[in-house]
Amino acid sequence: MFASPTLVLPTFLVVAGLAAQPAPGDSEPVTPIDRGLSSDLPADVPAPPEPAEPEQTPEQRAQAQFETGKQAFLVGDFDRAIVAFEEAYNLSQVSDLLYNISLSYLRRYEVSHQRSDLDRARVVAQNLRDELSQDPEADLSGADQLLAEISRKMDEVEAANKVEPPQQPPPEQAQTPVDDTTVCPEPEVLPTGDRKRRVGGSVTMGLGGGLLAGGAASVAYFALKGREFKSTLVDLQNQHDADGCATSSSARCEAIDASIETTIANGRQANILAGTLGAGLMTLGAAGLVTGAILYDRGKPPTTRAKLRLSPTVRGVVLTGRF
Repeated sequence: MFASPTLVLPTFLVVAGLAAQPAPGDSEPVTPIDRGLSSDLPADVPAPPEPAEPEQTPEQRAQAQFETGKQAFLVGDFDRAIVAFEEAYNLSQVSDLLYNISLSYLRRYEVSHQRSDLDRARVVAQNLRDELSQDPEADLSGADQLLAEISRKMDEVEAANKVEPPQQPPPEQAQTPVDDTTVCPEPEVLPTGDRKRRVGGSVTMGLGGGLLAGGAASVAYFALKGREFKSTLVDLQNQHDADGCATSSSARCEAIDASIETTIANGRQANILAGTLGAGLMTLGAAGLVTGAILYDRGKPPTTRAKLRLSPTVRGVVLTGRF
């Protein structure tokens, strides 16, 4: 009395919290099919009898098992839902029930994470598709959607269980006995040098360079001032001769003589500062550069040190070598 109807996914039954993610390009949720029994029963089939009735027809028992499986599915009792849907299918052979059986196994896998539930869900879904494909007018979208979701779950399981195989040692290493008494030599520790010396050398070279530059600037400044004083002295002497201060005495001549003496004193002082302050700063700067270079070199590892040498000469001390 049961016919195998064409599979049509309903949109009026929504199982809250249990709908699967649709496959790419699909928008219909994967939910149990809530049809196929009541709609396929002949109009003259009476409602399921009360428990007191002693006998039920196979159609009535199938309808009762279907209702039991649907209620169990909605409350998450997938064990009971599977048993009820399978019994209803055995009594009625309605193809839609294969969809519900496969979906129940899939939902039970999401709780139990047993691979056997996932395999059983795929087998039942494939059987559903094979049965529907025999009907040219059958809609295969629901079965394809369910198979796509099951395949996605299986891919996730395969990716999670993929473990790199342990690497086997080479045959010669596996067969060579290990001598516990062998003492492995300690690894050679290469010297890294003295960082403090390198830092100190760098600072000293920086200060030496600054003093050398300052000394050179002082020499240039005082040499320029000396030229200015010399030029002023020549002008004062010419004015002294023009006013005849050599043969006469006047207040103007006395002022010119005082300016000449002051200019001579200032020029002499400029020359002294250029020769002492400037030259002294340059000497200290050169010494700082040499000392800093030696400190920095001594702070390097022995294998990378430069070979520096101080050699006395007639003009002083000469630093030779290569950094």
